[in-house]
Amino acid sequence: MTKKSTFSFLICLALASANIANADIINYPNIESPGMSFTNITESSLDPLPLFGQPTIQDGSLVFDNPTFAVQTANAIDFIDGRMTVTVTSKTSDLISSFSIFESGEYEIIGSGTVAVSGVAFAVADNDIYQADFQFTTSDAGTGSWSRQIDIQFADPVGSFSLVMDNSVFGNSDDNSSMAAIQKNMVQITITETSVPEPTATTFGLLGLAVLASRRKR
Repeated sequence: MTKKSTFSFLICLALASANIANADIINYPNIESPGMSFTNITESSLDPLPLFGQPTIQDGSLVFDNPTFAVQTANAIDFIDGRMTVTVTSKTSDLISSFSIFESGEYEIIGSGTVAVSGVAFAVADNDIYQADFQFTTSDAGTGSWSRQIDIQFADPVGSFSLVMDNSVFGNSDDNSSMAAIQKNMVQITITETSVPEPTATTFGLLGLAVLASRRKR
């Protein structure tokens, strides 16, 4: 995980946005878990949508079931990429200390080829920018499953953050090969909270320490 300046992040985001200026966009309804609200949920791509698909709440996590985020190619190279955005806000007095993005899927290579999946996430919280990325690639013939996880820890707990995530899947089936295919089956965003002491409890705690200190002086 890397923390970046807001200025550098805005430049990178502007360049990336220029590449998908003509992209299709889907705006999804806001959704809530018992302790979190997820708003401004969108996905965009130059490829046909949906890729991520409409999210749901599962065990408190925001989950995208995305069977269409896939490539399958024979004797050629193909790839698709898409962007997802969401704003996460705590609905309680607890603050957000970190979050993880878990992705998984399947692949198949018949003959000689390569498949890959990559992703980069930017989280904006309290004017700080956090970046993390992952990549999976294989040239092993046969079928298999893949999974990767991104973890971002905030310097200080926050009440809300905005997330921008770019994802890509890639397939390269060499000449005289039958197929190279890879798909992303699921994206799960899990939030970790931390309790903030109530002001009254903190005050009593400080008073208690003061009383102990005064007794020791006697």
